[in-house]
Amino acid sequence: MWRRKVAFSDGVSSQKKSWHKIIQNHVDSKISDEEFFKAKDSISHCTPLLKESYYYRKVYESFFS
Repeated sequence: MWRRKVAFSDGVSSQKKSWHKIIQNHVDSKISDEEFFKAKDSISHCTPLLKESYYYRKVYESFFS
């Protein structure tokens, strides 16, 4: 059976609300701007550029630090 190839995010979410947008909304609900900017200033190694990257780091550190 043949089908058109699509990016993973396009294949797992609707066209109205992309997977990227769903993740962004989730991260925005979990991390305030204030928390992000404080963390950004205090982290010297591999400083997160986005709230999303800070969120992943926070999850990682909750398991491995």
